[in-house]
Amino acid sequence: MEYLNAIGADSRLNAYGFLLNKQNMDVDDFFSLSKTKRNDFGDLDPCKTSDTIALPKTRKFLKEKFNGIEMEYLNAIGADSRHNAYGFLLNKQNMDVDDFFSLSKTKRNDFGDLDPCKIHLDNKTFIQEYYRKMGYVTLSVEDFTYGGIFNYPECFGFKKEPAHHTLKPLQVLSLHPIMSKYVTLSVEDFTYGGIFNYPECFGFKKEPAHHTLKPLQALSLHPIMWKLVKDKFEKKCYHHGFHMMDYMSDFLQKYKNNIKMTLIWQTNIVYGNLNNIFAADDIYYKFFKENIKHYNNSFSILMSDHGDKTDIFSITDIGRYERKNPYFIITIPGELRSNEQLVKNLKENSKKHISHFDIYATLLDILTNAPKDGFKMLDKQKDFPIESDTIKGLSLLRPLPYFNRTCYDMSIPRQYCLCKPKFELLPFYMEKKRTKIKKSFIKALNNKLVEGNLTEKCTKMKLDRSEKFLIKFARVENSKIVYKIYAVTFPGKAKFYAKMGSNFEIINNEIIRLDVHKEQAEPCAKYSNYIQYCYCKSLLS
Repeated sequence: MEYLNAIGADSRLNAYGFLLNKQNMDVDDFFSLSKTKRNDFGDLDPCKTSDTIALPKTRKFLKEKFNGIEMEYLNAIGADSRHNAYGFLLNKQNMDVDDFFSLSKTKRNDFGDLDPCKIHLDNKTFIQEYYRKMGYVTLSVEDFTYGGIFNYPECFGFKKEPAHHTLKPLQVLSLHPIMSKYVTLSVEDFTYGGIFNYPECFGFKKEPAHHTLKPLQALSLHPIMWKLVKDKFEKKCYHHGFHMMDYMSDFLQKYKNNIKMTLIWQTNIVYGNLNNIFAADDIYYKFFKENIKHYNNSFSILMSDHGDKTDIFSITDIGRYERKNPYFIITIPGELRSNEQLVKNLKENSKKHISHFDIYATLLDILTNAPKDGFKMLDKQKDFPIESDTIKGLSLLRPLPYFNRTCYDMSIPRQYCLCKPKFELLPFYMEKKRTKIKKSFIKALNNKLVEGNLTEKCTKMKLDRSEKFLIKFARVENSKIVYKIYAVTFPGKAKFYAKMGSNFEIINNEIIRLDVHKEQAEPCAKYSNYIQYCYCKSLLS
């Protein structure tokens, strides 16, 4: 095509067109004779997060009706939902934390040498547990059918259900073979009734015991009962986890006279397809509007734990940044909207660097210190009345330090830090170092398959010689060096990113997959924590 016309000045502006069907600039004809064509983002900055672009009605409603304030520089603390949830729900960091150049002492993770996935998470630091102990009715619901945020994949999670109300039975109803086995952990594991009911026997008129799992038996994997559930969902037009909204509305009405703390975790709305979030705006808007009387007297937070990493958008420059910079908005109760100190603090903090640990501290402040002082003494940070734990974050209700804290200060691993030192390309004449870095990287990458016990299923990776192996470095005054590596491997042209210290070891043993790995790895390693490093051997035959 000889006359393809670009629609903007740089790659991002043109990519809006051929990848998103969006124009970020207003368009006029040469003589302004026709009506101006407004851009697709309105007054929003298209460089901000996808949530900002995708939820204009919801955002406007929360800001205008509830004085919602968006925090622009929330920094994720890990690569996935579970690792970030450790931060804002448990005040835990599962990774060691170093500063960029290892000048400070390593901050050890909260689990030591234990795998946090393979130990039960005690409820003592779970934020909802604190609220429950203070008399709040708690609700925690998720739509991801393969377990909960602390259970996937095959993690132990909590020993006891931490919230008063959940949708866990509905999650268990998934036909997934791993989850279905939990249905059998019952007083009676025979799903077609009980010992006195099969086949088609009357059994007892009334349930003879105080506690049974009969409802779960009835709803388990029996095809007729499961069809009833599916038909109900289809009739209600439930999709992408929005059944939780009705459940939440019922909960709010049921406990309208009680103090309550709720957590809704919606995964399916964006997992694997970022476009779905655009269609959700009307649903979220309607939900908040219909429940305005409940939210008008509450603190509420609408947020993401990390940016998209399963869509093609995630491999763009903006997508990589957004992975670490999830969306966050907090609203305040009506009676506090005239609290000048509170509003001033939140607005000033909205321009500062914050982390998931600050969210945890804020939720704790809302429960403890702030109401004790009538939300009137918010001029400085205050120690929490928690003796058994050290709170890593700072409350957003109070002034944050004038100078932005470093990622090390905030217990954010450097590979997830939004603030970066200046890196430059490693000169090509430094061939010995380049060779050493290549060998060290590919050795560390293949060792991931050993750690994940995947060597029988996944093929050994090699560097793809047809692609660039990009190395950047940054140096500080004491001559220590950190290398930033971008590599493409064979087979599959998998894209990886890692940081390496001056000793040529991968920092924190963390190698991040930059492209979508689903088709290459799920056929043989779907439930492994090391799935992103796998290319199934079965695909080579």
